[in-house]
Formats: sequence, C-alpha cells, structure tokens
Amino acid sequence: SIVARNASTLQLINISVKADLSSLLTDNAVVAMAESCSRLVSLNVACTLISDTGIQAVIKFLPKIEDLQVSGCSGLTDDAFVGLGSNCRNVRTLRLRGCHLITDKTLNEVQALANLTALDLRKCSRITDAGLAPLACLSLQFLDVRGCQRLQDKSVEAIAVSPALNTLFLED
Repeated sequence: SIVARNASTLQLINISVKADLSSLLTDNAVVAMAESCSRLVSLNVACTLISDTGIQAVIKFLPKIEDLQVSGCSGLTDDAFVGLGSNCRNVRTLRLRGCHLITDKTLNEVQALANLTALDLRKCSRITDAGLAPLACLSLQFLDVRGCQRLQDKSVEAIAVSPALNTLFLED
C-alpha cells in the first residue's frame, strides 16, 4: 500500500471519513500505521469506529505526534488516552469533539500537555469543572466547550482570563 511504502517518511495522515465509510478504518490499521510511521506528527481519524486500542497504539508508538484529531469517534473512553500526557509531550492540537464517553480522567492527561494550544471538547458532555479548571495552567489559544452541559461559569472563567486565549466557544 501507499502508506506501507512511505511509512518511514510520512508526517501527516488524514483519514477523516463520512459515516457510511467509517467501518473501513479498523484498529488493526491504526496500530499498523502507528507502528510503522514513526515520523508522524499529524493524525486525523475523525468520524471512524476506532476504539481505545487504536488510540493507545498512537500514544505508545507516536511520541512526536503534534496534532491528534479523533472528533466523532464516539466509542472512545478515558482508557484510550491513558499515557497521553507522559508519552506525547509535543501535542499542540487535540480535537475530541463528540467523544461522549470521555470524562475528567482524560482531562487529567491533557493537563500535562505543556505545548497544547488548541483543544476541542465540543459535545464532550461528561467533563466537569473539576477537569476543566486545571487546564488554566496551559497556554491555550483555542478552546471549544459548546455542548458541555456540566460546566459552570467558574471553570470557564479561569481559562478565559489566559492572555494566550484568542478563541473561546461556549454555546451552541
């Protein structure tokens, strides 16, 4: 395949697909990509049916990843992101939009991403103030928390005062 032939030099893979094609990308494919594409810095697998296993492979085998987009991967849980904060220190953009099963446990991992500048949590309905407030220590430039019904003004205000923040989405 094209990916296999160019694995050692690939830096970006975008496999965001329409819902009717989402079953074409399996965890096995993501694991194989993660194991063979060691220079990968950007991965978009949005709207696919990958599970925690696929994202765990990304975290394990791609420590240089800077841009990770898993929006719409509604089956992902907190288990997918265990080790993100310690293994993938270069992450600058993290898009978790519509990952309904993640909780503050995932945000605990996110808190360790010192280089993070963009975080999309839209429709991550299980996150709370306890998970969001500690992210105020990051230099986020972009934050989307639309559809996060459990958030109160206090935690959002803590982040909103950051001098780095230039884009904040609060309501749908």
